[in-house]
Amino acid sequence: MTDSVAASSDRGDGGKKKAQIDDDCGRRPSILPKVIVDHYSRHGVDGIEEYLDLASAEGGYRFVRLNPRYPREETLSILRQEILECTSQSQTDFPITVSWLNDKLAFYAIPASFALAKSKSFQSGRVYGMDISSGAAVAALLFEDHDCSNTGRIARTKEESSTISAASSAMRVLDLCCSPGLKLCAIADCLRDVAESTVVGVDVNESRMSLCRRIVKKYQIDRQTSGRNINSDGCDGNRRTAVAGNDVRIRLYCEDGCKFGTKRCSSLFFDSEVALEDAQVAGKRKRMNKSARARQQKRLRAVAHLDFIDAQDSDDAAESHCFDDSITDRTASVIMHPFDRVLVDAECSTDGALKHLKHKVKHQSNGAVVDETALSMSGISKLGDANALSELIKLQKRLIFSGFRLLKRGGILVYSTCSLSGAQNEGVVNWLLQQCADSYTIPVSFSRGGEGLEEDSVLISEGSIPGTVRFRPMLKDNSSDGTNTASRLTGGGFWLAKIGKK
Repeated sequence: MTDSVAASSDRGDGGKKKAQIDDDCGRRPSILPKVIVDHYSRHGVDGIEEYLDLASAEGGYRFVRLNPRYPREETLSILRQEILECTSQSQTDFPITVSWLNDKLAFYAIPASFALAKSKSFQSGRVYGMDISSGAAVAALLFEDHDCSNTGRIARTKEESSTISAASSAMRVLDLCCSPGLKLCAIADCLRDVAESTVVGVDVNESRMSLCRRIVKKYQIDRQTSGRNINSDGCDGNRRTAVAGNDVRIRLYCEDGCKFGTKRCSSLFFDSEVALEDAQVAGKRKRMNKSARARQQKRLRAVAHLDFIDAQDSDDAAESHCFDDSITDRTASVIMHPFDRVLVDAECSTDGALKHLKHKVKHQSNGAVVDETALSMSGISKLGDANALSELIKLQKRLIFSGFRLLKRGGILVYSTCSLSGAQNEGVVNWLLQQCADSYTIPVSFSRGGEGLEEDSVLISEGSIPGTVRFRPMLKDNSSDGTNTASRLTGGGFWLAKIGKK
């Protein structure tokens, strides 16, 4: 929590706070504003305030994704031992495989009470902390094993499911709202079998992009944590042979995603090949001196042209036309090489990310209503502000159109948010489908049929647009009966749609 949030909860408004805490009837006061509680109820999430209650136990699961450069069984053995040593009770069945996502993503469930950030598995770069619903967006983007026919799930063999569609040649993938970088790293890790592929990440905020760069460097570049072959003998820092795979080139731009690709920019923030060269030259030094930073900036400027087309190749540019001038600039033309895949995990009200909201509540005084500063920082306050919500939806429309404009013909775009709001999800995708005649939805499903079907219908359901997916957040610890079934391994609130370009 920032100092400003802490200060806001300690201001001299004791009378108001006391009124919030002391109910005349002796009832427990409301933690959230009524408009937000009603929003959750409308979307089938009851008991939100009990979940956020400071006295409620921290149960259930959290999720990790394994770094594929480290041997999987070795990482699982280390993680299993750490869980046994750090949790208060025997947890011999953890980590649990999340079987309903493609195995290439390597997601596992661990106890929510496990202090992941303090663990050696996390600090050494062997595991990412990442919500499972975010992994679903990457799975839909890169793999076909969740695609549906008109009659249901398409049956595929394990080998077919692990093959990235149309990946006979190098792929270009765009993560248009890439911070903090966990989905971007997941994309890069899944493309290690596809030689000479490139992943481009974009975010408009420099501080968010700095965080993204740190995460990419930790898991993709740094000698101590990436697990890559940096030493001359082909071993990692622990003298174990790293798992083979192609390097996927990653470039990060600090740029407005709504306008990205329509003008040549000098905002290249990071390039993985430049960073690898720096890592090899710097050795054990953690900080670059002034001259080294100047050399890095010069090299970044030298490679910034790689994503942009030459004037004589302008026919290769992607294009899409929008008829809503109030949302997009119809005159803007694309001057960037188009992408095979585009992920638009758009800025949203974040009301599905309940664990983040609970973390903010924990930093409030007992019994107090969550203060407006904390709500504003989470984005959830926009749900009670019609003007702010309207502006947010306009931004989401600009972002999805920008991503679709940068998509090559025959390519695939996934639009996702961590909101339960239909206006931010189905409303935005319907707008795109109406504006762009060359867009169409590709139905996907994450229900497994048969096993766990009843729970799936509650936690994973079809959106109001056929073939889209809504994940509802799990509020209760369902493992109290001693079973940890795959059907219960879902995360926060999330929504996604898979869209093709004719």
